[in-house]
Amino acid sequence: MADIILPPPAPFLALLGEPPIPWIHWLQSFETFILAVGLTDVCAARKKALLLHCLGAEGQRVLGTLESGTTSNYDTAIELLSAYLVASQSAPFSVPPKTPAARPLPYAPIDFTAQPERHIGGSRLQLHLPCCPSRGPDGGGMGLDLFSALGFSLVDMKGAAILTVSTPWQQKWPSMFEGLGCLTAFAHQPLLDPVIKPVIQPLHRIPLAFCDGVSAELKQLLDAGIIEPVDASPWVSNLVVTQKKSGALRVCVNLRAVNKAMIPDRFPLPTSEELIAQFNGSTVFSKLDFRQGYLQVPLHPSSRNLTAFVTHAGVFCYMRMPFGLSSAPSCCQKIMVSVLAGIPGVAIYLDDVVIHWPTTESHDERVSRVFAALAEHKLTINAENCVFSAPTIEYVGFRLSADVVTPLQSNVDAILAVPEPSSAA
Repeated sequence: MADIILPPPAPFLALLGEPPIPWIHWLQSFETFILAVGLTDVCAARKKALLLHCLGAEGQRVLGTLESGTTSNYDTAIELLSAYLVASQSAPFSVPPKTPAARPLPYAPIDFTAQPERHIGGSRLQLHLPCCPSRGPDGGGMGLDLFSALGFSLVDMKGAAILTVSTPWQQKWPSMFEGLGCLTAFAHQPLLDPVIKPVIQPLHRIPLAFCDGVSAELKQLLDAGIIEPVDASPWVSNLVVTQKKSGALRVCVNLRAVNKAMIPDRFPLPTSEELIAQFNGSTVFSKLDFRQGYLQVPLHPSSRNLTAFVTHAGVFCYMRMPFGLSSAPSCCQKIMVSVLAGIPGVAIYLDDVVIHWPTTESHDERVSRVFAALAEHKLTINAENCVFSAPTIEYVGFRLSADVVTPLQSNVDAILAVPEPSSAA
């Protein structure tokens, strides 16, 4: 019998308000696909992972809402979706006028029977395919995490497992994704009110159980060139040490006394309305997240004594602009606007930058210009929190796409969960 190659059904709900076909019909197509590729008897976890992949981004969000924070199996997920969509699809999922028909998959279907290497006694399945594109022209495709969740693995020519996949931008600009950068053309020098006298705070001792962890954090900051030891300073503040859920320590400096003497920078920060208005007409988005953005801005030598802080290990001051300094947000915004000046299709809010444009080619050209400007000023970004060439992104509390701008559901839920006032106070 010849091998059967059947493409998965088109995503049920890629965007809000855009279902290609009724749920019942789509579910029949999905179950036919499962049967045809021989995955009927696989474990429920793999079937649910494949269901999530085929649902589309908005379909995944709907299922997550129906599950209400719990994790359901495949059969329960189908029941939840069927009970909700069959009864209410016509209202919340009505098709807007001139909604285009469902598009075919922009990539070739994966042949699940193409000479696999099966491991007896396990669920691992390795496919050695000559071509398995990660995304098509419209950004669709299967990510490595989902590919692994389905029980498959990627191997290189020598048979070694591929655990991470870098983007073309990482390959072209590798230095941009390594280490903590430091601006070369800017230094922050805040202004002080001369009427306010410097404050020297006495040492607030931390619990002995935290001393080793704080010492390790101080050594890490010293090695990275973020702080330096000092003998004396007209301003001395205290550390604030808290413990994260993971058990690690969060160390910061209480700069409230310094901020009272600060003359704030008046460079304006854009509002969410101003930022969102820039995305009109754009269909391709990339979001850059800077690695500890404030700490990539050097502090002017004459201003470092403002950040001096006392610890059980001595007195230190920052050589980079620290978090908690009241002048830092406006300074960061002003620097990023200056660095990326003249590049169209760029939205900037502090150290979060979005590149957007109606066409992929022009979008990629602007991403290249942004990377060139950042490299010139020795800035680095965090690859784990970056998004490239996506049809939708989350930014300043909203989910943005070519068709719709909606508030993040997590923010909506937080507002709805606010309890009613129980007293006049």
